[in-house]
Amino acid sequence: MNIFRVLASAPRISFSEEFASAILGWLLHPQMEHGLGDEFLSRFCRAIIRNASSSQAKDAINRSLGKPLVQLRSQSNERKFEMHLEKSVNTAVIDIVVRIDDAWLLIENKIRITSCSENQLKREYNGLRTELDAAYKDGNRQRIVVVYLVPYDDERCRKEFNSLVEMSPEDCKVFVTWEPAADDDPQETPSFVDLVRAILNDELSGAIDPLQDDCRHTLKALMAFVVDGFEGYKYDPEIRQGGDNPLTEERLQADQLILRESGFVGISGGLNGLIALPRETIESRPYQYTTQDMTGRPHWIPLSVFQTMYRWLCEDIKEEDFLWDFPRLAADVLLKIARSHQNSVYIGIRGGLSSLNRMSRDEIAAKRWCIKMHKLNNNYVSGEEYVSSLSNVGLE
Repeated sequence: MNIFRVLASAPRISFSEEFASAILGWLLHPQMEHGLGDEFLSRFCRAIIRNASSSQAKDAINRSLGKPLVQLRSQSNERKFEMHLEKSVNTAVIDIVVRIDDAWLLIENKIRITSCSENQLKREYNGLRTELDAAYKDGNRQRIVVVYLVPYDDERCRKEFNSLVEMSPEDCKVFVTWEPAADDDPQETPSFVDLVRAILNDELSGAIDPLQDDCRHTLKALMAFVVDGFEGYKYDPEIRQGGDNPLTEERLQADQLILRESGFVGISGGLNGLIALPRETIESRPYQYTTQDMTGRPHWIPLSVFQTMYRWLCEDIKEEDFLWDFPRLAADVLLKIARSHQNSVYIGIRGGLSSLNRMSRDEIAAKRWCIKMHKLNNNYVSGEEYVSSLSNVGLE
């Protein structure tokens, strides 16, 4: 059972960023009852130091965040620790603010790509900078680390992150994702899932003290929930009442959707879910359809993509000018694409073909990788190589 997915399954109520911020704040607080102490906070801080945007600021924040944080487990210590959820500053409301001595983590949390808004980081940073400058006039300069936590590395989020340019020399910013970094990510972006996975692996190997059973199961459930896009369970629509998205305008079958000119199609699992369906199901089932802009929404794909997939999967027509450029497709879905398109597609896998060949059947089945039309670097394997490698472990 995954309690997070259960809670996110409530009809008409999606899992909110406020919920995600509360969970993250709970894990970051060393005095909470999770039993991790400062373990997660320390790893989070080390990831921030490694990826700080400014070397000058990195040295400054290392004096606070780089110290052992075990003292923060106790309320009676000389080190300063504060945590605020939904902290209001004069120009914005910040999701999470964590103070460790003279370093302040400004965490702006996004669990939906579509919620990335322009100039939000500037407003939050300027607001907190102004507040701290007014409160500390004794020369004890407070440092700010802006942490932009987003679902995955996306052009829109990077644009907002990169727009925050005017910062004090001692301040810095760090780009962090909830989901693991893409296998072809040259920056090795730190991620929430990777931090949690490292804790679980270190416990298993005996590198850290054993976790409480409830904490271990909570971390595993939370990690799976994040990888699944903060989505709840998909119940049978004939059983679940009011299952359609409120923006759904019609339910149409594939032969009707082929005749439409624009819009978005809703299907459980989005592109992954559609490609995984058998041909007869694609042709016979009804789909949610809307003309509203559902760009970036989970389980929605543009009508043009649906039409191209339908022609490929049901009519064996491949559109030569279709751009295969998608993140996080399931291994079995990529196999279906690679088997059909061979060397006209490339799958991004960290470590390339040699890494893929070392993976077991179960490891591959659990993976999600990106697909491109060109081999960007040695981390990419051709569709033909991908099919051959998976065949060697019995994945046909």
